[in-house]
Amino acid sequence: MAHRVLVLAQGDGRRWDDGSGPAFGVRKHLVNVEGETVIGRCVRLFAERGCEVTVVGPDEDGYRLYGADLVTLEQPHVRGMSMDKFFATSHMWNSDGRTTIVWGDCYYTDDAADLIAACDADGVHYFRRTGRSSVTGHPHDESFAVSFVAGAHGDVLAAAERVASEVKRGRIKSDHVFHHYAAYLGHADVRPVSAVLDTPGQTVIDDWTDDFDKPSEYLEWLRRRDARADVSFVVMAHPKRKQWAEHLAAKLDCQIVWDRGQGLWDTAFRCLKAYDPDCSHHVVVQDDAILADGFVDAVRRACAVAGRRPLGLYTGRHRGYSSHIIAGVDDVSRRGGSWFAAEGPKWAVAVAHPVALLDQALAIADGIGWTEADDARMTEAYHTLGVDCWYTVPSLVDHRDGESIVRGTGRTGRRARKFTGDVGSVDFTKGIPRMGGGEPDKDVLGRFENMITGRVVSVRNEQDLAQFRAARRWCEVVDAPPLDVAPVAQVPLEIVHVGGPWFEVAGERVRGREAARRLAEGV
Repeated sequence: MAHRVLVLAQGDGRRWDDGSGPAFGVRKHLVNVEGETVIGRCVRLFAERGCEVTVVGPDEDGYRLYGADLVTLEQPHVRGMSMDKFFATSHMWNSDGRTTIVWGDCYYTDDAADLIAACDADGVHYFRRTGRSSVTGHPHDESFAVSFVAGAHGDVLAAAERVASEVKRGRIKSDHVFHHYAAYLGHADVRPVSAVLDTPGQTVIDDWTDDFDKPSEYLEWLRRRDARADVSFVVMAHPKRKQWAEHLAAKLDCQIVWDRGQGLWDTAFRCLKAYDPDCSHHVVVQDDAILADGFVDAVRRACAVAGRRPLGLYTGRHRGYSSHIIAGVDDVSRRGGSWFAAEGPKWAVAVAHPVALLDQALAIADGIGWTEADDARMTEAYHTLGVDCWYTVPSLVDHRDGESIVRGTGRTGRRARKFTGDVGSVDFTKGIPRMGGGEPDKDVLGRFENMITGRVVSVRNEQDLAQFRAARRWCEVVDAPPLDVAPVAQVPLEIVHVGGPWFEVAGERVRGREAARRLAEGV
């Protein structure tokens, strides 16, 4: 039977208001934690566990989430009390299975989501913390979910009515879920939280799971979480740049992995394998990187927010069909953000890789034979794992302006799109969930499959759409990629000279002007 999860996000949020409007300029459900909004994480966790998820919230961007339906209640505050979470949603409860109510302003750990999604208890079951949290610092007990079967709908409403009557009589000033729990158990006095400290029908959760009613709670959660995040560093270097590499290694207090003449991927692979398993992220910095002041601290703060995602600490000015990523830097800057998510990492100047995924990503990347480039291999690997890259704005490093020593590139003028000398004050809690919209399928103009690698990408702007349609190695697909998709009609494309004998056409690099002309004309 279906397990229906209702994510409640239509409360008034009065405690989140800082006097001039919502704290941090957004509703509490939309603040960033570990690279995604709180409500976005909630929806993702329960959708991934096979639940039928519905967001009960305003009809606004940020609440229209991939993997969930959105319902906006005309009267979310039926009686003006906390028990409205039951009164206002009862018509949405699952009549042929389980219903679970969770909160859209709550951070749920994977373990907590596992417990809640797997609930098979009869009657009504509560998921709670019974007192102060030594993990998050929250000083009080907290309820995280209420789960019940179809046959218990009447019991849920009866308990809510009992609490409502106590509020009406003035015996309870502010009603909470623990009052509902005590009423469901039939206690004569439902007021003391001690009545449900050690009682049947509950699962105790005491980890990083917590809700954010006030800005202070959110900031304290981040502060404690940040204190846990640590990173390891390594410098990827060529002997020709010995002086630069040693300078960086001294600043970062880390080892250098030297090019031994066996190719770019050989050096990159050894750098990536040099991670510390006790750290959350492993940062590979290339020898021609220029670090901003406050780099190490900024990386640690960014990693604490990004979670299990790679972080692109540099975004360049030019990169073929990655124009939408470059445009993202300008968009995020205009909107006052400090990061955005997209495919990647497209630039390997400095990347923080999530240690939890590195072995899987390296196994995939090491099997790719069509390129030596570590950025292309790791982008393909993270795409296969279904993980976006998180790009900081501004870039935390710049690129020394000189000739590349990678054979065949030869570019100069390789500088960051946006760079500042000091990143000590960057607030990494402000970001844009994903370029092109908050949900993966929003504003997609077309999907294309690479006929060599089998990779499928989504295109969200007209310029990229035209380039993909003209590129020889990409086929346009509809919904799922069929086996008999043929390339679309070819049109001539712009040829860009990138240095030496190398030319680029729609993101593909070829040797020689004649080869570039033939590719551009679709010959």
